[in-house]
Amino acid sequence: MNNTTVRFIEPDEINELVREMFSIDNTLIREVVTEEYLEKMITNWKEVMLAGEFKISMVFDENNSPIGMYTGRILPRLGGWLVGATKIKQPQANYYKSAKIIMPALELMLAYMEERGHYKFWMTAPEIHHNIRNKVICKVCPMMTRYGWVDEAIIPKNETSTMGLFNVHRRICTWSDAVVRLFYLKQEHRIVLLKKLNSKDYRGTLITDLE
Repeated sequence: MNNTTVRFIEPDEINELVREMFSIDNTLIREVVTEEYLEKMITNWKEVMLAGEFKISMVFDENNSPIGMYTGRILPRLGGWLVGATKIKQPQANYYKSAKIIMPALELMLAYMEERGHYKFWMTAPEIHHNIRNKVICKVCPMMTRYGWVDEAIIPKNETSTMGLFNVHRRICTWSDAVVRLFYLKQEHRIVLLKKLNSKDYRGTLITDLE
């Protein structure tokens, strides 16, 4: 989109900017977010952001008003991250339009994670949302064409997962089963980044064994 900017927001901006994101459409996964839930979500996000394990990339219009966001919960021990609460402020009837709005936030998040050696991420959503997103987002976000994906679990509607990891940074879906989808950076792209990391932080690693 023209005249937009994208950046990571700071902990002291979360309350104002996230509330602004829910000011027109107060839903996630087609369900209303109550004031109580929003308050808890904002409090939790600020806490994990201050701990260095959470990022919110946000797109702003020409008036510096937030219009879209991607959130990522970093999992240092797993070398990956969790997507959750992706949102645009103004609802769009066409997902292609939504994808174009939010694409800069996704690219910024991917670049940040990849620079830190996090080459995989999990997203939990109804399968229909996954399939639409996969089809459209790759058309507007070239970085996503570098990723493959596999489904790791199905979580029945109204339930939590038997695996604790898949309950982190997600809202329980009450109207559909949810699919946990793992996205992974393909080998040919991963090698390039591993060599770059090796030159800085992993000297002595037999990186050539990966070729």
